[in-house]
Amino acid sequence: MECPKYSIDKHLEQSINKQHKGVDLSLQIDDNIHMKELLKTSLRGIVYCAISIACVYSLASVACANTKTYSNRHILDALRQVETGGCPNEGIGAKGDNGNAIGPYQIWAIYHTDSGLPTYSKCLNNKSYSERVISAYMMRYASGEWTRALSGKATKADCEKIARIHNGGPRGYRKTATIKYWNKVDKLLK
Repeated sequence: MECPKYSIDKHLEQSINKQHKGVDLSLQIDDNIHMKELLKTSLRGIVYCAISIACVYSLASVACANTKTYSNRHILDALRQVETGGCPNEGIGAKGDNGNAIGPYQIWAIYHTDSGLPTYSKCLNNKSYSERVISAYMMRYASGEWTRALSGKATKADCEKIARIHNGGPRGYRKTATIKYWNKVDKLLK
């Protein structure tokens, strides 16, 4: 990049020459002008960089401020409400789908088997056992989403995947048949 040459006032030039007794300072003056231009360009770059960083930080803050997170308790409460919300005693003892789904979370035998826990019949009358079954099942089929839920950092998308898997099996989040179920759960998430 070629720097423009600036003319120096004759009076100033004579003054400089008198102070340095005839030493040719034109090279020094050109270097000073070049340095000033470099400094201006560098400062301009720093300012643009600082503004860009501030904008990105600001946008990230706005995005984060509008992103609600959920815990496993939020999700479990919404699932139970959709499954057996109208039943007395929080769905303890409830049977659905011709007796194939049992307890507060309407867990099927195959779901329980996939969880790896030992006693399916406990799902009928034991809410905390049913929740352990769901947790084990989700750690198998939605481990990242469930891990975030366990730490209270699940996103709405995480909740959707968990709910749709609970309703439709390991690939339930891909099935259009689980969308209505998700919509019901979504309305209940606080």
